[in-house]
Amino acid sequence: MPQESPDFAFPTAELGLRAGPDTPFGHVLPPNNAWRILRSRTGLQCGRSTFYRWVNSGKIRSVRFGARIYIPWNELERIIRVCEGAEG
Repeated sequence: MPQESPDFAFPTAELGLRAGPDTPFGHVLPPNNAWRILRSRTGLQCGRSTFYRWVNSGKIRSVRFGARIYIPWNELERIIRVCEGAEG
């Protein structure tokens, strides 16, 4: 099944971030980078510990590779749409 490309290029260069590895889930980001992008795109005043709590509770879908946790890019886009009021 082909992956949908994001509507925009990864903002990682402007934010000084590195994108995670390509996976069957598409591009993934470490939670700290996903949190920073979410805050910059939406203006959401959410603390990092709150973001990690959402990840641990399952409100934000994540994938685990060994001991590392990543947020799929399409999940981050979904959260941004929710925060902007486009759905939910």
